[in-house]
Amino acid sequence: INAEYGGFSSRQAALDRANAIDFGTNDSINREANSVAQKNAMADAGSASTAATASVPIDVSFGLERNQVAKGESAELYGMFSVKAHQMSEAAVAAAQNVSAPMDICCVVDNSGSMHGEKMELVRQTLAYMVEKLGANDRLSILTFDNRIEVLSTLKRCTDTGKRELALAVAGISARGGTDIALGLAAGVQLLNKRKERNSITSLLLLTDGQDSSAIAQLEPIVEAMPSRTSVASFGFGKSHDARVMDKIAALTKGSFTFVENLRDVGPAFASTLGGLASIAAVDIQARIVLTERAAAAGYALGALKSKFDHALAPDKLSATVTLPDLFAGESRDTVFSLMCPAGADDNIALLEGHVTYAQPLADGNASLSAPAATLGRPATVGADVVVNVAVAVQRNRVRATEALDLASELAASDLAAAREALDGAITDIEASAAASEPLSLELLKDLRAAKERLNPTTYQSSNGYGALRHMANQHGAQRQCWNASSAAAPSSNSAYGYNCLQAAYASSAPGM
Repeated sequence: INAEYGGFSSRQAALDRANAIDFGTNDSINREANSVAQKNAMADAGSASTAATASVPIDVSFGLERNQVAKGESAELYGMFSVKAHQMSEAAVAAAQNVSAPMDICCVVDNSGSMHGEKMELVRQTLAYMVEKLGANDRLSILTFDNRIEVLSTLKRCTDTGKRELALAVAGISARGGTDIALGLAAGVQLLNKRKERNSITSLLLLTDGQDSSAIAQLEPIVEAMPSRTSVASFGFGKSHDARVMDKIAALTKGSFTFVENLRDVGPAFASTLGGLASIAAVDIQARIVLTERAAAAGYALGALKSKFDHALAPDKLSATVTLPDLFAGESRDTVFSLMCPAGADDNIALLEGHVTYAQPLADGNASLSAPAATLGRPATVGADVVVNVAVAVQRNRVRATEALDLASELAASDLAAAREALDGAITDIEASAAASEPLSLELLKDLRAAKERLNPTTYQSSNGYGALRHMANQHGAQRQCWNASSAAAPSSNSAYGYNCLQAAYASSAPGM
């Protein structure tokens, strides 16, 4: 028993304290409006009057790094299995506030003493902006935490009346007290758990600038209590935030971690996340890669899978599965894998089948897609007509950079020189790759060099170098953002990770821009 936690055991302390909170009564969801939105979602995605994001088409495809392997050779060949959402139409962007899948959003905001002054004013402006952008069928809750929880608003529908009440609550936020990150996260989880009904999309947004050494030990039971289909976005504000806690939350929840280094980026960071939530094309995505019977009989086998998301290779190496997070419009998830190619195999046989199941936010049941089978030429000799798939080479570079950032952030705790060497190795490999001049590869190189600059013995701690490296690794692993473009703002129209026009539209008008 730890007296600091009022008699609760330290591991369960935050969760138990949060469970005792009276959150009040949530506003009821608008079932009639949800039903109308669902019907719109089933209508033609090209219709300007039915531009629901649930209608955004999804594509699945294979790519192999080259189209030929000599028949007499055995080789390890890399490939990727891609799940890509189309971009939203202009009509969908214009109508997003009215026809996007209704959302339940819980904002958990640090209001400890260190958040005083300009930080808190920017947070108030950002929350007010979110209230403005949410539609009448969305529900928003705002909780603040220091060493206690204050329920500024339970889940309230963002009607005109609801927005006025939320705006008053936001205006009254003030900084005080200490920082209990675990308690803040637990309170958000328990508020969502106590709902009697839920909207199609659920998200918890956590913002803190503080340190909480006790939080790590309490995170697992909090995350285990998280309601299903809840996305979690963690924002570390300023250079003094506890990046290890925020990164751990992202890892446990399969969510995102954003290092908001500059104060003025907090508005675009939240707005970009809101734009993503309003443009979700698919959730509960399960991808499966399977060798065909003929390929298996010929001796082909799957090798390593390269993904930050949950994945498994079957013991017989004939199939693999990957669980992917929510997919925003315009995004792609590319799972890199290796394929072991035997000598003597027949030419141009169907090698791989790819299958995806997913749910649409406003649709009943699951949808399923299958990719065209991947084939491979096996000529007697490889000639001048061999084709290198640059897109696969780019994704291999992304994986290489992510792994180097992961390793460097671990090594930096005890050996900054070794951490820099890890990044140098990735830089050398990417520069020597077939995709070295591709836009994403160039951004990866910029980020790796920026990460290397952070590994300076005199500034690593003061600049929160760990937070910067973990942000880069998290964002590149999820294929969402390059550090060099901005540590927090939405993708620009020339973003190396595609372009979500709703995120860009929201972020461009957010406080701080």
